[in-house]
Amino acid sequence: THMVESKQHQIWEKENEVGVDKGYKTMLVSSSGKHYGENLNTLLSKETERLNSVNQKRNPYYAMVRILEEKGEKIKAERIRTNNLGKQKCKKYKQKHDSTVKSMINCELNQFIKNEKPSKIGIENLVFVSWDEKLLKHVKRKLARWIKGFIDERLAFKCDINGIAYEYVNPAYTSQECHNCGCLGKRKTQEKFVCKHCGTF
Repeated sequence: THMVESKQHQIWEKENEVGVDKGYKTMLVSSSGKHYGENLNTLLSKETERLNSVNQKRNPYYAMVRILEEKGEKIKAERIRTNNLGKQKCKKYKQKHDSTVKSMINCELNQFIKNEKPSKIGIENLVFVSWDEKLLKHVKRKLARWIKGFIDERLAFKCDINGIAYEYVNPAYTSQECHNCGCLGKRKTQEKFVCKHCGTF
């Protein structure tokens, strides 16, 4: 990690407060209705499925190593570990994948700021304290790769260098309240919100 000194400049031309909704399928949806990073879930899912496949193939070798060690056959166990359970290739794949995801996130955030020209951004403060209890392991693995804070970190950095104010807001009821009239509505699917006064968004 190293510090980079950058000169701040102002990209926005007039007061323009923008809210963003962060998601797994689409990285960001702005309060203007524009979508950014619609392929994020495809990238994350592809890597998760690859890891699942790799781990399934390795499980029998891990079991074999454990049995051999219990029997005291440490040399044979170490040979299997070295030849079948090496981590260099996996590490290389992971680094390549992470680099692709980070590049995509940066590109989409740049596009978001260029298009919206916000003077202030309201960002959901997503603290998923109950994920461990509610979600399946493979789902948590997918979300963990996304929720590590990279999006927030890069968005905050881009706000700082572009003179954009930002604040984190409590996301409670933000998915149930109509942005137009403020009435509570119904979310029939994850992507469609229905307000009895304003219609479907």
